[in-house]
Amino acid sequence: MFSDASKRASFLLLTVFVLLLVSDFLAPSGTDAFSLCLLQLAFLLAPALFYGHVVRLERQKSRLCGFSFRFLPFILSFTVAVTLGIGLINYGLAFLFPKTSGMDTAVEYTLPELVLVIVLLPAVCEEILMRGMIFSEYETYGTAAACVASAVAFAFIHASASNFIGPLVAGMAYAYLTYACRSVFPAVLAHGVNNLFSVYAPQIYRLLLNEDGAGYVLALMVIAFLAALYLTLRQGEALYRAGHIAPFKKGKNAVQILLSPWLAATVAVWVIRIFTVQ
Repeated sequence: MFSDASKRASFLLLTVFVLLLVSDFLAPSGTDAFSLCLLQLAFLLAPALFYGHVVRLERQKSRLCGFSFRFLPFILSFTVAVTLGIGLINYGLAFLFPKTSGMDTAVEYTLPELVLVIVLLPAVCEEILMRGMIFSEYETYGTAAACVASAVAFAFIHASASNFIGPLVAGMAYAYLTYACRSVFPAVLAHGVNNLFSVYAPQIYRLLLNEDGAGYVLALMVIAFLAALYLTLRQGEALYRAGHIAPFKKGKNAVQILLSPWLAATVAVWVIRIFTVQ
């Protein structure tokens, strides 16, 4: 039944999505920070770690290990580039679809609660699940296929048709960062920084859309993004040429990922979550 990686990974996704569907009813809007922390640990991190234990994923394969400090400049510039890039994508969506962009999302937590519930825990739990387990299992079908498949799952987990493109791009970026650095923790850092940026993004988008001189702020974001992207590409190229970043690996026919019945069930649960959450 679970003889291949696609079925195992799809079943893990289905399990998590069902748990998240349950959490949508257990943790409606206004749920206190402590309860949200428990739900994230129970419904995201615990299934991932239990899965890794059951299928006996080695730490090197799941990349739940440290990384070389030679990657640090690459990680930092990568983090800035991805965060600003996703910010620009979301700004474009806010400009085109202001009623569905999530600009009016309010955060009603104290600063320590915000850091824990919005920034830190989602980054840790989601990266260990998506990159540590899902990406690692889908690598059987090649690095590129694993990046795309885990990114789509990452976008699905946000349960929003209007908030799909940003998480999809972020998921592919975090998957590559995990692969390049051979560790999930750089992706945790990048994810956490992006979460922090997203807390204040609605105010930034509102400024860009409504205030005079907003063009200067937008231009500054674009320039900063391009500069960070340039540094990331240069540093990545140097690491690749030095043999520190491995080339993408080929694998089995990636179409098999789509043939898993558990994946179809997961998509069905995602559709249900869209209608129940929104």
